[in-house]
Amino acid sequence: MVGWWGHKEETRFFMNNQLELENGAAGYRISNPPMMLMVPLIAFLDVLSKTTMQDLRTKSLLLTGYLEYLINHFLSPSSLNRRTKKVNFFFCFIF
Repeated sequence: MVGWWGHKEETRFFMNNQLELENGAAGYRISNPPMMLMVPLIAFLDVLSKTTMQDLRTKSLLLTGYLEYLINHFLSPSSLNRRTKKVNFFFCFIF
């Protein structure tokens, strides 16, 4: 998807029908992002503005610790001598 904002700023107004894209991520900019992409971004920024990086780090540590616990708890078999080249997980979803 090529847009106005992806064109090099130095030659954007030359109107010579030659597309000169910006290098890197700047070449993918668009002037009017789709609404369905902006709604979750706005919601995320709203939530982010109500927290701190320390809170995010604390939650990250809790979630990764919980994942580690679940992996260790549901890993079967946990003994190296009892399992082959693969690791099995047992997931139980209760809805």
